[in-house]
Amino acid sequence: MVLIALASLLTSLIQAPAPTPRCQPWPGCALDAPALAAAAGVADTERQELFEYSDAYSTRLTIHRIASWATLPLFVAQVVTGEALLRDRTSPPRWAKSTHKPIAFGLAGLFVVNTVTGGLNALEMRHDPNADSRATIHTLLMLVADAGFVFTGLTVKSAGTVGPLGRIRTKHRKAALISMGFATIGYAIMLPPFRKD
Repeated sequence: MVLIALASLLTSLIQAPAPTPRCQPWPGCALDAPALAAAAGVADTERQELFEYSDAYSTRLTIHRIASWATLPLFVAQVVTGEALLRDRTSPPRWAKSTHKPIAFGLAGLFVVNTVTGGLNALEMRHDPNADSRATIHTLLMLVADAGFVFTGLTVKSAGTVGPLGRIRTKHRKAALISMGFATIGYAIMLPPFRKD
């Protein structure tokens, strides 16, 4: 009886399927991805297609990231100086008056850089069959922020002036804060907690 049980156990071990091969070390084994998938029993339709990005994509991405991190402190500085200018419109602090406009130009320059680098990378990424919708949402949010900042610049002359009903015109401030909000959400969704890679 014991011999029959042992024989049955040995037979089942011999007939057990081979373990699925592991893809180590990465990325060298990616070249043999079809063979690995076939060994694992994965259908062709379930496999991710390999897509190679250009060196220019990587360079643009590095520039894009650096410009993005430089933008966030400038947002804070622009809000601080703008609020100081609105609080005391008759005699605004010299530091706020002398820095608000240069910071605005700095932000405009960074947004131009990010729009160009991000736009070119988005065009290249659209050919990647594995790309997710997060990058598309990021692009749309940043384009809305771009449009908002253009509008913000167009309203600068009326900023802090008195309207017909005696109210202070704050269209410039509102447009700037809303645009910063869209941009910040766009930045946030590209941070590691929201990334799949």
